[in-house]
Amino acid sequence: MSSIKSKFYLQIFASIIILCSIAELILSFFISPTIKKMHRQSYDYANSSYQIKDFIDRQGQIKKTERQINQIQSEKILDKTSIKSEVALINFVKTIENLTSQLQLQESLHWLGESKIEKKYSILRFQIELKGKLENILKFTQEIENLSTPVEIQGASIIKNNKTKSGDKNQINANITFTVPGKIFGKI
Repeated sequence: MSSIKSKFYLQIFASIIILCSIAELILSFFISPTIKKMHRQSYDYANSSYQIKDFIDRQGQIKKTERQINQIQSEKILDKTSIKSEVALINFVKTIENLTSQLQLQESLHWLGESKIEKKYSILRFQIELKGKLENILKFTQEIENLSTPVEIQGASIIKNNKTKSGDKNQINANITFTVPGKIFGKI
């Protein structure tokens, strides 16, 4: 009887080993490649989603620049200023937009007009509304002061934004007023 029990246990043990071997073969040849393929596809999907979002963001930036160019042309801002180079003004606006894009800031640039100073030269006044992280807003102020176009910051206000859609507690709103030299009228 004990010999029958040992043969029975041996058969069960051998069956378990065979079943485990079959399960391992199925896992390694069928399931594992499928899982790897799913991981690759999910990575590709995430990467594609990021590229699409980046493309949409760039497309939005292009449309925003086009609207600002149209606004400059429709309001005949250049007729109101001493700057007669539309290209120079548009390049300056594009530089500001590129800078805010690089620093991941939302911006809205506003033209405030031109002022003549002591009948010698004029300045162009702008105000920019920024939304983003404080360190990026501070980098922005440093960067615009280092542009080839001389920029003088006239004033700034920074307010913490507690009501953000993304739930980011580090969101800051800032308004910065700055001036850019216009045409120089004779020697200073």
